Amino acid sequence: MDLAPQLKPLEMAYILKTFHMGSYRHLRLMRVLSSSQASHLTESTGSLRDLTPVAVSMTVQALAHFYVVGCEEVVVTLVNAVINSLEGLNFALTMVSCVRLQCVSPGVKKATDLLCGAPLQRYTQHPHSIQVTSRLIYALSQAGRCVTAEETSNLQLLLRAALRFRFPFPDDTRSFFLDAVATLTADSRCVDDNLRKLLSKTRERLLRVHRDGSALS
Repeated sequence: MDLAPQLKPLEMAYILKTFHMGSYRHLRLMRVLSSSQASHLTESTGSLRDLTPVAVSMTVQALAHFYVVGCEEVVVTLVNAVINSLEGLNFALTMVSCVRLQCVSPGVKKATDLLCGAPLQRYTQHPHSIQVTSRLIYALSQAGRCVTAEETSNLQLLLRAALRFRFPFPDDTRSFFLDAVATLTADSRCVDDNLRKLLSKTRERLLRVHRDGSALS
C-alpha cells in the first residue's frame, strides 16, 4: 500500500488483475488501489492521459469478481473518465462488471447508465464482434434493460447482428447468449412482439447450431 501513490493507473490495474485471480484476502488493498486511481483524476497532477480504457476495464472487472461493496464513487469516476474512448471488449466487459456490481452496490447503476449512453449507441451502429455482442446482450438482460423503446431497440439491433453471424458460436459466447435469451424471455417486462420474435429466432439458432455440432463430433 505504501507504493500506491507511485503507481500509474495501468500498473495498478495489472496488480488488481492479479488479485482478480487470487483470494478475498486482498480486498482491502483492492479498495486502496482502485480508490487511488479515482483520486488521481481529482488531483492537480492527475492526467486523463495516464488513465486508459484498459486500466479502467481491468479495475472494474477485479472489483466485480469479488462483488466489492462501497465502490460506487470509484467505479462511476473511472467509467466517466474514459466514457468517450471505451470500446470493443473492454467496453463489453466493463458493462458486464458494472451490472454485477449493482447487486451489492446499487449506486454503480450510474456507471451502467453512462455505458448505455454514447458507447452503446456507437456499438449498435456497427456491431462487428460476436464476443462483444454476446456480452452486451447478457449485461442488458441482467440489468433488466428491455422496457423502454430505446432499450428494446438496442436489444433488437444486437440480436439481429448475432443472427447475421454465419459461423458456429464459440462456447463462451454461446453461454452468454443462452443466459441472456432465457432471462429476457422470462422477464414479464419484455413485452415487445418484435423483440420476442428475435429472442425466439436466436434461441432456435443457438440450439440448432449446437445439435449440428454435436452430430458432427
